[in-house]
Amino acid sequence: MNQGERIEKGIVLRAINYQESDKILTIFTADEGKIVAKLKSCRQPKAKLKFAGQPFCFAEWTLVQKGEHCIVANALEIESFFDISLDYDKLIVASCLLEMCDYVLNPEEPSGALFVELLKCLKMLAYHTPQPQIVFCKFALDLFDLSGYKIELDRCKQCNGEFNTHIIFDYDLGGFICGMCPCSAGKEISLGALKSLNIIQNTEIERLDSIKINDINLKEISSVLAENFAFRFNKHIKSLKV
Repeated sequence: MNQGERIEKGIVLRAINYQESDKILTIFTADEGKIVAKLKSCRQPKAKLKFAGQPFCFAEWTLVQKGEHCIVANALEIESFFDISLDYDKLIVASCLLEMCDYVLNPEEPSGALFVELLKCLKMLAYHTPQPQIVFCKFALDLFDLSGYKIELDRCKQCNGEFNTHIIFDYDLGGFICGMCPCSAGKEISLGALKSLNIIQNTEIERLDSIKINDINLKEISSVLAENFAFRFNKHIKSLKV
């Protein structure tokens, strides 16, 4: 390794065309967090690193710092997650996961736990047969937890009482409340949807293909989690369709 080079394992979150044949990559690395790097000449027909300019590319990156700019000197592909692109619903969810990471990560601020969660979810989508929105819900729950906004599902966020048939997600509180407590900004969900969310929260990522949730409940909880993300991070998930 030449002086000034460093090697990082990371996943491409975003790739933007730059000038005639380059791309600007946003790479989520395991050890250094989010890095922005230029990949030169990757859009030429016979470019050696053409594969590295695609979102989802998980590679070992050789990076060189030149002044204020980071340049990709080389990339060794570990996984492309190509199979995700063969299923539209999986592709939408996987794109959401990348988008969420891009929104919440600060440049060069390590977040190893979130990196592992993303990698596990992409593997689940690529190589197994879960309901894609279940993967979205699991990732969102874990992201909130890792960001300090864990959603408690067993008791009312305000009074700590048990839930009845009237359940509201309070966006100000970042949790579910019962029908007896006041709510300034929230969304009602069914008891069945809350139970489904509990199942997802208590299932390991590697076993998400072993559970089934009906589409109505999935739509309810996906919508609540997406809106909570927008409320917490002031960013709407553009890729999501719920």
